[in-house]
Amino acid sequence: MSLRGHDASPRAKRARSRRKGGSAPRAAPGEHARSLWAKAQAASQSAQVLLDRADTDGAVNRAYYAVFGAARAALAAVRSSLAMSKRHGTIYRRFEKHLVQERAFDPSLGRGFLARQRRARQAADYEMGRVDEPTARNTVGEMQSFLAAVEPFLKKVKP
Repeated sequence: MSLRGHDASPRAKRARSRRKGGSAPRAAPGEHARSLWAKAQAASQSAQVLLDRADTDGAVNRAYYAVFGAARAALAAVRSSLAMSKRHGTIYRRFEKHLVQERAFDPSLGRGFLARQRRARQAADYEMGRVDEPTARNTVGEMQSFLAAVEPFLKKVKP
């Protein structure tokens, strides 16, 4: 049941937006991918700083989000709507389909890789104790490899 004026459906949101004077401007082609890539870069830098300060849990968390952001940036470079989902698993499936299978992105950096990064982040965020330093260093190293693979893809793909 929805209260009048508080309907959360997309149709109702568009109608409310039109009543308020229009919708937010759409991003220019490629802008969404650039924005996501910038976030991924920032998370990558944070991961390295945290690792250098021996905050292994924080480093693994930021490394995961750097990889996740880079995956979304690559999807946005293909089609902006592909990068939009509240579910991380959806992003993994889309990355596997649209980048690994359809655009020959390195399969070793596909869905299995993303799931491994996610498990490391969940261990860092939710399990007792801290992630050990070798695991954190490996996770950050894999993050760097993933970003190094995505960057040239972003440069050559035209949205």
